Amino acid sequence: MIKMISAILSFKELQGKIAYNPTIPFEYNGRKYIGIRLEPLESELESQTFFAFEQDRDKNLWIIDYSVGSLQLQDPALMRIKGKCFLAGVKVWEENGRIRKRQDFYKGDSIKDLKYYCSGPLGMKDIR
Repeated sequence: MIKMISAILSFKELQGKIAYNPTIPFEYNGRKYIGIRLEPLESELESQTFFAFEQDRDKNLWIIDYSVGSLQLQDPALMRIKGKCFLAGVKVWEENGRIRKRQDFYKGDSIKDLKYYCSGPLGMKDIR
């Protein structure tokens, strides 16, 4: 049987953006982190994936860690394979007046050094 757990998360340091679609929690530099999609309410073209660390477990309070960096991606998914960190996310851009999307993948030793790895087909997203 699969045990489903859900909770409402609170964030600090959003800089006027909304946060949603977090990754599963993971450990980085001795702290509990998540990847999170941040964007202004008016534009999905400005979506970015940032990383947040847990500040207060009892209050489900997370703080965006801007020192780790960000990627221009929506809906992050994080996984470790053979000691490497992989991050998948949806790249969104406008081309000839149309919104384009594809799944991009990044790879590194940690979330701090992720580099572009490969992309899925144009129009396809949420590849896992």
